[in-house]
Amino acid sequence: MKCNVCGTENADGLSVCYACGAPLIAPVQNQGFSEQVQSVAQETKPEQPQQPQPSPSQQPQFSQPQGMQNQYQQPQFSQPQGMQNQYQQPQFGQQGFQNQYQPNGFQQPQGMGQYNMPHKERKPLSKGAKIGIISGLAAVLLIGIFFIFIFPILTRAKLSGSYAYESSYGDYYYLFDDGVYIYYEVESSGDKYYYDIGTYTVKDDVVSLKAVDGDEETLKFDAKKNTILYYGSVYKSSDKKAELEVDISKEYIENLNDTVVSASNAALKDKDVYDEATSYGYYFIYDDDLKDPYWDFEKELAKQLNYSSSKELQFLLEEMDLAFDIDISSSGVVTVDIY
Repeated sequence: MKCNVCGTENADGLSVCYACGAPLIAPVQNQGFSEQVQSVAQETKPEQPQQPQPSPSQQPQFSQPQGMQNQYQQPQFSQPQGMQNQYQQPQFGQQGFQNQYQPNGFQQPQGMGQYNMPHKERKPLSKGAKIGIISGLAAVLLIGIFFIFIFPILTRAKLSGSYAYESSYGDYYYLFDDGVYIYYEVESSGDKYYYDIGTYTVKDDVVSLKAVDGDEETLKFDAKKNTILYYGSVYKSSDKKAELEVDISKEYIENLNDTVVSASNAALKDKDVYDEATSYGYYFIYDDDLKDPYWDFEKELAKQLNYSSSKELQFLLEEMDLAFDIDISSSGVVTVDIY
């Protein structure tokens, strides 16, 4: 029985509390009456002589009677069967949470996965945007092709102008101008001498020369250094703007032999020239022979070649020391060799 004064639990059958000495009164249902009884008990409580209070360490420790230790513990309520998981906390981030609180027959809207944001479809590109993208890609491709393949070709040095090799005797030159080349020397005294003239072609950095007398040779052209190599001698570019002293075209050089043959046949149409040429049969024309001719055939040939106004022919014969070796048979057949 619990003491209404100090709250100490007492064994059944005791009339007073063994802790405080207050009378033990059985509990009644009427709360108001219980309070009255408690008040009366306090009034009838005998006065106890005051005794010195022991320190907390000296106070007696009362142990609860065996068998009564858990008598008044809070009862443990068990959840009725069938309701164990009804109100469980949701497990966030676990698969299956989506439908845990959905009523029967409820279907989750399509596209609403595990709390994913709804997918926003991209608008298709307009026709103008597509054209712009394609045009941009094409422009980038063309620029790449230009710088990879075309630009190196355009920036490479081209065989043009004068290339010089310096020596103690003088400077030797190759002059290239629109398919025609001239090989000459400038001595230390300043005198200029021409040695060779003809046509040229360039392929894979190899320069092929063909002189008017038919001789052929090759040079090596270095486009990166803009130099030519001839028998171990390096000819460096000296004047890219240099030009021939006279305007001699590639076609003129290539057709020079045929031009002399045609002019010789035209000269033989004169009876006196024909009789002289077929009887003499040989003419070697060089230097100023056509400028101051001695034979009738030379006079007529100079006329047919228009030598007096042909700067090209005058340059070839008088400056280049070019020579025409003309053979005329007894029947009037003309053969020309150029030296």
